[in-house]
Amino acid sequence: MHKCWWVVTAVLIAVAGCTLAGSITVEEIQEIINKSKVSERNTLFERLLLRIIDAFRKLMSQGFNGVPPLDPLQIDAITLDDDVIPVPGSQIELVGVTLSHISTFVMDNLTVMTLSLLPPRLRIRFTVRIPELDLRADHYDLNLSAMGYDIFGAGSIKLKSGNPRLRVSMLFGLRIEGLGLYLNLQQTQINFNLDTFEPNITGLFNNDASSAFVSKVLAELVPTLLTHYKENITQFLSETVHEAANEAFADMNILALILPVLSAAEAGVL
Repeated sequence: MHKCWWVVTAVLIAVAGCTLAGSITVEEIQEIINKSKVSERNTLFERLLLRIIDAFRKLMSQGFNGVPPLDPLQIDAITLDDDVIPVPGSQIELVGVTLSHISTFVMDNLTVMTLSLLPPRLRIRFTVRIPELDLRADHYDLNLSAMGYDIFGAGSIKLKSGNPRLRVSMLFGLRIEGLGLYLNLQQTQINFNLDTFEPNITGLFNNDASSAFVSKVLAELVPTLLTHYKENITQFLSETVHEAANEAFADMNILALILPVLSAAEAGVL
């Protein structure tokens, strides 16, 4: 898990190091904040966020200025235990992980609400979904116990998730200093769900003959587990993202992060 965050952080630093030349300025942000009509102010923030999201979508699929494409996302190894997964006694190790189609995400119902101007605070709500998300691991080692089921094994794994989605609500504080824009995430709530789950796993129970049957069982069990542990999963996602985001953005000028990518995207470089 920590390795995954390291990869994301490294990419952000690489992007932030690009040459600045952009179409968003502190003055533009301040002008939006100063709009007297709340509806106009919120709409302008929504349009700005959609521009940024579209630019980063292109970055994910094409790469930019030395940053490799992030779709597919490749990670050497991931280790998850019951400190991460809200299921007591669980442990999963994944090696040679490839996550595909993440750049095909769809943003639904994006709204921005200005809660205060002094200091500026924004409530951002949206649902993000991926029509089909594929995960492959060259090797896994699994030990999981939940709802009376003991699941263990070692082998390879392919997972296809239909329409996985996150419903997100975040409260941000904005701080403008000189030519920089800084964020502080004050509240976070993230809910996760999906429509279908199609696993193709070898070596479950250390017996390939049983893997096909168990994969079918998991196709029904995983959506049930997501419902059963909904509150635990929501708490874990919300707390993890909240902590990681504030740590990453503590002293980061957000404009230095988004300007190079946004400029390249709107200039047709991406």
